[in-house]
Amino acid sequence: MSAETTTAPPVERELIYVADPMCSWCWGFSPVIARVAERIRGHAALRVLPGGLRTDTQMPLSAFEVDDIMHHWQEVARHSGQPFDFSRPLTTDYVYNTEASCRALSVMIRLRPLCGLDYLHSLQQAFYVGRRDLKDPEVLADYAQTFGLARTEFIDRWQSRQAVEALGEDISFVRRCGIEGYPSVLLRSGPRLQRLNIGYQPYDVLEPHLIRWIAAS
Repeated sequence: MSAETTTAPPVERELIYVADPMCSWCWGFSPVIARVAERIRGHAALRVLPGGLRTDTQMPLSAFEVDDIMHHWQEVARHSGQPFDFSRPLTTDYVYNTEASCRALSVMIRLRPLCGLDYLHSLQQAFYVGRRDLKDPEVLADYAQTFGLARTEFIDRWQSRQAVEALGEDISFVRRCGIEGYPSVLLRSGPRLQRLNIGYQPYDVLEPHLIRWIAAS
């Protein structure tokens, strides 16, 4: 792997955002993390990692699961104000597996480290508003193109053994940090990690903690 396609070297201070492209609360959190990213600009780096919410799921949804998920999405929409296309609900033949989209995010943060958050947002919008299938590599490549990646380059990388292993490394790091819910934000100062949140929180709740963290630099 060339130097141009590796992740950036470690920095002294960074905010680590852990999310899954097909996590509804992560979509609800999207405007919040955008404000957080703007608030830390010039003070700390931003690193995005895939959470791996449902990477092992193989079975189609049951009728109960469809109802439960759609109810969950409505709750997210009410709390966050984020748009959802409820005219096209999930169906019982849908396999809700997030491995493909998480692997795509893992590829993006290595090929375009500064584009991770924007790529994540584009996938979330594609799934929840556009109702596109994020298990389809062609769909994942559609959005990768907007960040200057050729379709063939992206798909070749996404299909590689290295990409599968890299996603495993990302998820292992997340698990070692004790994160089992999304969205989650970690604040790193040198070797020290602290949690800002696990689960959805409005920006006004997070801002005072961010201000103190920034001031401590």
